Amino acid sequence: MRFRSITLSMALAAFAPFVAKATDPLPDSRLDPRLSTEGARRANVFVLLDRQLFLGGGDFEKFAEANKSEKRSQLRTRIISRLRQNHEQSYGEITPLVQNLRKQRLLRGLERRWIVNGFSAEVPPKALAELIKHPTVRFIDRLPGTKKKKPAGGKTAQILKSAAQDWKNDSENNLELEKLKTPWNIQRIKADRVWRQSRLYGGGVTIAVNDGGIAPIDALLQALWRNPKEEINGVDDDGNGYVDDVFGYDFRQRSANVLNSNSHGTACAGIIASRPINSRTLATGIAPRARIMPLIGGMDIELYQYALEHGADIMSLSFMGRADSMGEFRGLVRLLHENITAAGVLCVGGAGNYGPGSRRRWPVRLQIGPPKDIPCVVAVAGTLRDGIISAPSSRGPCIWEDVTFYSDHPSDRPLQKPDLTALFGGYPIWHVKPISPNDEPEIRLPHSQNGKPLAAYLDVGPMGNSFSGPHAAGIAALMLSANPDLNPWTLKRLMQATAKDLGKPGWDPIYGHGLLDASEAVEAAIALAK
Repeated sequence: MRFRSITLSMALAAFAPFVAKATDPLPDSRLDPRLSTEGARRANVFVLLDRQLFLGGGDFEKFAEANKSEKRSQLRTRIISRLRQNHEQSYGEITPLVQNLRKQRLLRGLERRWIVNGFSAEVPPKALAELIKHPTVRFIDRLPGTKKKKPAGGKTAQILKSAAQDWKNDSENNLELEKLKTPWNIQRIKADRVWRQSRLYGGGVTIAVNDGGIAPIDALLQALWRNPKEEINGVDDDGNGYVDDVFGYDFRQRSANVLNSNSHGTACAGIIASRPINSRTLATGIAPRARIMPLIGGMDIELYQYALEHGADIMSLSFMGRADSMGEFRGLVRLLHENITAAGVLCVGGAGNYGPGSRRRWPVRLQIGPPKDIPCVVAVAGTLRDGIISAPSSRGPCIWEDVTFYSDHPSDRPLQKPDLTALFGGYPIWHVKPISPNDEPEIRLPHSQNGKPLAAYLDVGPMGNSFSGPHAAGIAALMLSANPDLNPWTLKRLMQATAKDLGKPGWDPIYGHGLLDASEAVEAAIALAK
């Protein structure tokens, strides 16, 4: 078994994550086993430096307990400040070595990151051998894949420009949702009851939808978060390093084009916060005053840093890795999510579609993968309309062992996952599909697929736990509109405590703590605000 970090004393729990340097012994090897200091082949790596908020398994939980009464806005400011400070101090110490390696052309593509205090780069084994000897280096991970770098332009820029012109601030408009029809999933989680009784709609809350982009339709266009310091003009107006990021950013293509024909992201964003702008007078968004920040990039560290810097309150996660194939990168992903959660961003997502009834079934205890298998991330299973769990819905629990710094949930003490249950599908969602010349589409899109025109439809579409997660994101937005200073760990606890128990009494590996109840969760949030 690999080294487990020494946990911090309870006496220092409130400020232990702010220590200047890690004081625990480092692992025997600070190098990802998939990397080598011999040969000539270059590798994409992340160099984790020594000043970190959390040193290993269990430290985040102690931090959350010590800060359970702290206001989210105040804690967020302090955490971001500390993250930045830690990085500046650590990077200052390793700068001479980095500069020397760059001068020798042994290090290229350097990208500094403060959200997990480190930097990514492409290096040959010779550079790894030098880096690993530096006392500031805590661990070096191999990064999966490479980034594509394509500039935005042409039709992409025109779509963004048109959307920016059509965007309106609808925060003050009277929704009158009580006069509209609601589909069964909205009723099942009692979001409509929140609208009627509490007059709460998610106003003032921003949800980063980490997916593949969304379709530029009115129901979602009016829900978009807007970067107030940026315009569509081919210039980085706010100097944040991203050109034309008015609504969000695509970190894979290095483009501001987040408005596209992606059906998956369109459906997820629609469940969370779509406006009731449709011919069927259906209110399908759980938090129809919340804002959507579309981001593309999956587990890209830069994406998370962007979301935190630009005010995201919640992040909806539409992806999953497999724990037994991620190696040591799994630990880095966990640290990333612990840090952004500590800074006030609740991360939620579907528990996965790899359960016993799936054609892609994964082994037991691996069915819920990163990042949903991280303790602070909310993993949501999915039932069908009859209330029975969907056959493909991933089951828990999860294991954390033999991962450097994280072996706090071994086989004999597994992590309880999933956390909650929502709804797998079978209700109206916004989705995208090709149309034929004779079709009467609801909304034509300015895109095509293999030469076929595309349209967005509000209709029963695909099914999957990808659509369970957005239910939790929408409910969390309603809770934050009632009590903006609830920290992520409190939001999670309240959602679990107010859920309707399903399956065996208490938590179970199929339904978690039970079916989400927006009405009870919001009432609990209001009670804490008094």
